[in-house]
Amino acid sequence: MNRMFVDQYAPYSVRIEGLTSFLKLDYKDAYSELQKGLGKTFDGMYTRVGSINTGLGAGSFLLLPFLALASIVLFATSGKDGQNEKDIRVTYILLCSTTVLELWYPLLLFLYLLDPCIFNFFNGPFEGWHDMASQHNIMSLCVRKKKPTFLMKVATFNFLRELVNQHLYIQQVPIAYQITGTVRRHMEDGWKEYIRDPASYKSFSALRGQLALRMHHHQLAWSLKMPFDESVLVWHVARDLCFYQPNTSAQCQQGEAKQRGREISNYMFYLLLIRPEMLMLGAKSYLVTLASDKIVENSKGLLEPTEESLAREIFNLSPSAPDMVSNACKLAKALMELGGDERWTLIQGVWVEMLCYSASRCRGYLHAKSLGDGGECLTYIYLLWSFMGMETLADRHHMSEPLPFDSQGRHGQSAEGDMP
Repeated sequence: MNRMFVDQYAPYSVRIEGLTSFLKLDYKDAYSELQKGLGKTFDGMYTRVGSINTGLGAGSFLLLPFLALASIVLFATSGKDGQNEKDIRVTYILLCSTTVLELWYPLLLFLYLLDPCIFNFFNGPFEGWHDMASQHNIMSLCVRKKKPTFLMKVATFNFLRELVNQHLYIQQVPIAYQITGTVRRHMEDGWKEYIRDPASYKSFSALRGQLALRMHHHQLAWSLKMPFDESVLVWHVARDLCFYQPNTSAQCQQGEAKQRGREISNYMFYLLLIRPEMLMLGAKSYLVTLASDKIVENSKGLLEPTEESLAREIFNLSPSAPDMVSNACKLAKALMELGGDERWTLIQGVWVEMLCYSASRCRGYLHAKSLGDGGECLTYIYLLWSFMGMETLADRHHMSEPLPFDSQGRHGQSAEGDMP
């Protein structure tokens, strides 16, 4: 697993072997393996657990708890005349907290040697990686722009108010397992129904909604021909516009496709706004500001805006000069012409492909870096993509592509071993 965080490619034989082993696991066990793998990777990169196997590491592992205890004893017995009582309390808190942290791993080791069952009871809640996925939404962001919250009012300057609006209202929802399961089904269907040869194998990795739109190619394909970050934003706004329409909002919480499409949409909007470098190389987060300003500008008649009223107001806008919001309205109206189940299945399919497209093109070191900040749901998808035998960014860059001419300069695929 660690090779994927340093952008090392894997030969086809290794990918197929990994795929065969991974498919033997059911969804729950496979997800548990991903969690444990991420937990171990985090421990190896950001903690000193990996150093315990060395002499110096083992020595510090055993010595530091006693040094922490000695610090408390020395501070408690030392003279404190003239010292501020608040400073003394803070020092005690810091020393005690450090001691607890230093004693935690030796305590777990002792419990493991004493009784593995007791060890699992204490360590179980901390084993593996969390199940959270960040959620952000452009409609809620625009509502706060029109009706600022208390924290936004406290931020005097406009740029601070915008920063508060973007960063302090991110929700963390335990949905990574559900999203990962949906993505795995997409990959399994790809192996069963789409991938037939090396060309289709490579093209599957390049899908970002085309497969889901195959039945509606002529009407909606234009929405995927723009830059990826713009496509993400247009589909996010369009999905929200459909979500809050009168004939769909009453059932908006029902149906897995509706819910999963909404969750992935909100997560990828979060990536575009907060972590654009993970969404796609060169992704522009300022597109969100442009789109949200346009939405606010076109909803001046709403005195008490809500996400639902704002979405309905934007949906009914008259066509104007082509921009992301106008394109989203056009897309939403086309989607509303589809039947309910068909619409939400299509939307979920597009978002699943976009999520896979983003994960497969994100550098491994960015995933490793994000672990230090709490990690991203995208890393689950990245690992799953690799374990399911798909082509990652490193794999794609290290494998040769067919050339449009042979070694004699004739058009066609070059012979094996020929140089251009």
